[in-house]
Amino acid sequence: HTYGPVATHNARTVWSIVPDCLTEAHVAVFPEALAERCIKSGSRRGDVVIDPFAGSGTTLAVAERLGRDSIGIELNPAYIAMAERRIRAVDPTATVELGNGQQQKSLFGPNP
Repeated sequence: HTYGPVATHNARTVWSIVPDCLTEAHVAVFPEALAERCIKSGSRRGDVVIDPFAGSGTTLAVAERLGRDSIGIELNPAYIAMAERRIRAVDPTATVELGNGQQQKSLFGPNP
């Protein structure tokens, strides 16, 4: 493993991480410390982090703070706007591109 140290060299199977509070409503917010540990252990500054279910942007904001570029995919326009606000709070000069509003299409059958 060549990515460098994280908070604990040998992270065990159970991590004790205090939950974060988010003032905006989202059903699946998780602690920034969780995203930080994963990003630090799997990437270096300047790498690209992808979050295929970006939600409120926790992973994207932490990646920005840690000097990583990021790509987030999210279908809900309200969550996209929330993620943009969170990323801009970390870095007001960050380039944030929002999706074009395309709807998800089924991979398993005809679409109506």
